[in-house]
Order: sequence, then C-alpha cells, then structure tokens
Amino acid sequence: MKKQFSLVGVDGNAFSVMGYVCKAMKSVGFNQDQVDVYKASAMNGSYYDLLNVSMEYIEKCNKRLSKGYGERRDMAVSSKTKKRNQEALDKHFDELYDKFVPARGKASTVGGEIVRAFCRINYRWFNDGDYAGYGYGLETAGPACTYLMQNEEFEEAVLKLLNIVDNDSAYEKALLRLGNAIANYLDANPAVFEEENDEDYQDYDEWYGDEDEAEERQHYYDEEEDDEESWSDTGFWDDEEEAWDF
Repeated sequence: MKKQFSLVGVDGNAFSVMGYVCKAMKSVGFNQDQVDVYKASAMNGSYYDLLNVSMEYIEKCNKRLSKGYGERRDMAVSSKTKKRNQEALDKHFDELYDKFVPARGKASTVGGEIVRAFCRINYRWFNDGDYAGYGYGLETAGPACTYLMQNEEFEEAVLKLLNIVDNDSAYEKALLRLGNAIANYLDANPAVFEEENDEDYQDYDEWYGDEDEAEERQHYYDEEEDDEESWSDTGFWDDEEEAWDF
C-alpha cells in the first residue's frame, strides 16, 4: 500500500494546503467536479474552516488508498465509463430493477438497493415532478438521496441535484448525470450485486443541508402551502357545488 496522505509537514499557506489536497484527491481517482466541490468548501469560511475541510478530505483520500485506489486502477475504470442518454439510461435501470429489486421492501443486495433508491428519485420526477431537495420531494425522494450520499462516488452528483429548484431543464440534466454516475459505478463494481444488504433507503431521513439551507427549504415549502391555501380561500376546495360557480 502507498504511504498515506498527511497535512503534517505541508506549508501552512492556504494555497499550499489546497494544492496538496487537490493533488491527493486526483491521485486516488476523485474527478474534477469533486475536486471543485472541495475547493469551494475550503474557501467558504475562515482559515480554520479550510483546515478542517482539508483534513476531512485527506481522510477520504486515505480511505480510498486503503481500498487499493490508485492512478492505474482509476484510469482503467474511467476507460470503461459510458455516457448514456435518458432513453438508454432508463432501459438500463429498468433491466437492473427487474433483476435485483423485489416487488416490496428493501433489496437483498447493496447493488439492488442503490438501484431501488435511484429509481425512486427518477420516478418521482418524471411521474410527479418532485424536486428531491424541496417541497413534497423532500418526503418522497429525499430519503433516497440521503442514502445514496453515503457513497462518496456519487455524493457530489446527489448534492447538485438537491440544490436545484424551479429549473426543470437543469434538474433533468443533473438527474441524468447522477444516473450515469451510478450506472458506471455499478458497471465497475459488479460485486455489490452479491454483497448482502441490511439497509432500507426509506429508513433514512430527508436531507435539508445545513441550518441555513434547512431554513430556506422550509420557507420554500411554506410558500407552496400558502399557494394551496389561497386556492382554498376562493371556495373551490370548500364546497364542491360552488366549485364551478364563477
């Protein structure tokens, strides 16, 4: 195993610290989007916040290192990745769902539960228009997102999806991107379809982000409820006989 990463001995200059972490992340297979998320998080606060975020990512790098990730392995995996369009992705997940997801309850394998969680998010959007990070979508698709975020391979893709609202085109692009990230992960790690699963994504809590984000999401939800109440004030919901009395 390669020598583990450490900030000990690294120049304390903020840019030196960030440069070291970015290099470490790339060496164990983190993609550029994931590196950009680290950089944004590191710069969003004080110097001590930067150090805390950097140490958190160094731990992630060392976890990957202990699992055998490295430049050669990740280059081999990346060469097998596919970029499916929506139709191809839907067909791919339909096949996986039929094969690995039961009619009721959690899947028996980790791979099956990942498929089940993504299909929930995908269904709630295309069938009901639920944004996973806002409004009713917090309840219907939020737990599936929280479950998927436990896997660092597509954590950032889930976060991007959760932070989109009132932009159907952007949401569908983010959903397609997440689907491809999950599909490619499953292609590269077929053993997850043999790994016994003891989790149900529905047991996970809805995701609200930090305190500020939670307040914003609740405010958005409250506005939706106010809109429904304004319709009720017209009498349309109160008396069926008067509903058509204009």
